[in-house]
Amino acid sequence: MSIQITREDFIEYERLRRTGKWNMFDPRVRLMSDLSKEQWSKCMSDYGKFYEAWITDEIDEELNNED
Repeated sequence: MSIQITREDFIEYERLRRTGKWNMFDPRVRLMSDLSKEQWSKCMSDYGKFYEAWITDEIDEELNNED
């Protein structure tokens, strides 16, 4: 079974990660998202691949300005 991660899924993960408020290994953080446990794990394990593919300069700036 293959776990599917969309661009929107990863951006949701990255939005939480960038707050810097939580340890991303804490299962309670995932509950603040719409991601399944499997999707969350996939975002963590393939973070570099997803970041490189989907976080453009425009998205990066948008996420930075949400603070």
